[in-house]
Amino acid sequence: MMQNFRILFFTLLIIAITNPACKEREDDDGNGQITCTGDFDLESMYLNIADNIIIPSYRDLQESIRALEESHYVFADEPTVSKLQTVRENFKQAYLDWQTVAQYDFGPAETFFLKNVINNFPLNVEETRIFSTLEAGTAYVSDPNSFSSGLPAMDYFLYGVADTDDEIVTFYASSGDGVDMLNYIGALIQDMRVKAQSTLNEWTNNYKQEFISNTGTAAGSSLSLLLNGFNKQYEIIKREKLGIPSGVLTLEIPNPEKAEGFYSDLSFPLAIEALQASLDLYKGKQNNGSDNVGFEELLKFINAQKDNSNLDDIIQQQFSTAISTLQELERQGTMTELIELDQPSVVMAYNEVTKQLVNIKTDMPSILCVSITYIDNPSDSD
Repeated sequence: MMQNFRILFFTLLIIAITNPACKEREDDDGNGQITCTGDFDLESMYLNIADNIIIPSYRDLQESIRALEESHYVFADEPTVSKLQTVRENFKQAYLDWQTVAQYDFGPAETFFLKNVINNFPLNVEETRIFSTLEAGTAYVSDPNSFSSGLPAMDYFLYGVADTDDEIVTFYASSGDGVDMLNYIGALIQDMRVKAQSTLNEWTNNYKQEFISNTGTAAGSSLSLLLNGFNKQYEIIKREKLGIPSGVLTLEIPNPEKAEGFYSDLSFPLAIEALQASLDLYKGKQNNGSDNVGFEELLKFINAQKDNSNLDDIIQQQFSTAISTLQELERQGTMTELIELDQPSVVMAYNEVTKQLVNIKTDMPSILCVSITYIDNPSDSD
């Protein structure tokens, strides 16, 4: 009898240990909060995110890069101020479109080093000038470790090679270095277009179904990939877009030249767009503007709580505060101007963005049973 009892006990113990449902679903934590994901329909969430957010965003990026390429060749053929303005408009749209896909740096984007190709910043200006005027400079276009390519380089080429628009056009129309740079720019844009198209193709042809069916909470699951990408990009918004330029992370020494979009004065618009893209993913907001299934619905479903409040309410309120703070600064001037004239206001925006981290990097992963697996910058104390 005792032997049978022992067999039954160990059998039940093995089932409890090996059954995924026991690991990924706990009905209640004693306070009405379901831990992990419960029986929430993750595949429906992934389907919405893939079909209505990620793939359309990559498609928009691809189209804007193609428009940038076309306008560049028109400008290169006969540089004029009006053609320069057209290239700039397409450049701005491509840079804004990049913000909507930056947080999906996994799967195909990771395979093609898309972030490195499109937006390695801050720009190394001296390296960029050297590579762009070397006959073999285009060999550095696809170097994933280069900080002299992609949209940051375009930012410099379109706004920073001379002081006025007329001088920029003259430089490209009449100097040998200008002609070499035009060739380098063409190679940069082509590389961005090819890598963006390859990433889009992988999502539509192969990776989408793998992503949708990859349920669970372990490292490598779609939930883990999304939550890690979401947080990693948010850290970039906080640190690279705001913390380093404002000086809050560099002993109060401001570094506006290290900001994203420094030469074009797009730093605030790009940061706002990046925050909005993070919020849209959180809400499962489709590219047509309608809300669908995202992290918001998942946290509501499991009744995620923090300090006797709904975690979802706390996260959405902090997103709203951070975005509105940056929008107010944008109305007052460029990031460079405000860092020079009112540095504390930019530091304040950094602090508002930073407040969200404990909610999305500590509380969310803990409740959802997901580990943060990317490596933090060792010099970042947050």
